[in-house]
Amino acid sequence: MYENAFGRQFLNVINPTYKPPSCKLLAGHLLNPAYIVVEKRTDNLIVAIPNINISSDESSNVQSARICNISVHSESGALHYLSEDIRAKQMNAVNNEEWLRTHLLELSNHNPSRVNTVTMDTYSMMFSMWEQLESYNDFKHCLFIPCNSHGIQLLIKDVLELPPFSSIVKQAQILVKAFRKAHLQYACLREN
Repeated sequence: MYENAFGRQFLNVINPTYKPPSCKLLAGHLLNPAYIVVEKRTDNLIVAIPNINISSDESSNVQSARICNISVHSESGALHYLSEDIRAKQMNAVNNEEWLRTHLLELSNHNPSRVNTVTMDTYSMMFSMWEQLESYNDFKHCLFIPCNSHGIQLLIKDVLELPPFSSIVKQAQILVKAFRKAHLQYACLREN
């Protein structure tokens, strides 16, 4: 906020002698203690949840690192639990099951009966991983749920590739590309 001209002017009007902190200070000295406080609150909320419902997926960050994520669903909403850089680890069914099982045990304070549901992507490797997790007695009670949003995305993709719709999509793409190159018309369209 204070790095743009308006922000600097605003702060100067309020107090001309005030020197705002640098990004480095915010990222280090202020952000780290704030992160620790939020992490402790999140951990305390998770400990209090009797039945843990989690979502897990793999994504990549802005530096193209492969990240595995775990979120816990609570009455307050989704709680971010973990984002771990898995580096070059091959996430086949066995490795994925081992990674998730380790974190589920840690998350549940080694009481896997607290783990109620696990929601993940719908591709075949995930189904294999679920079968392996279910082979352990301590996770037989869990409900493994294919991710509906991912399934819906795949369904819509398949529908849009059907001949009656694919020609409409192609025509829409032509319009979008044309407007992208026509900056004035694109700006007018965005304003309306």
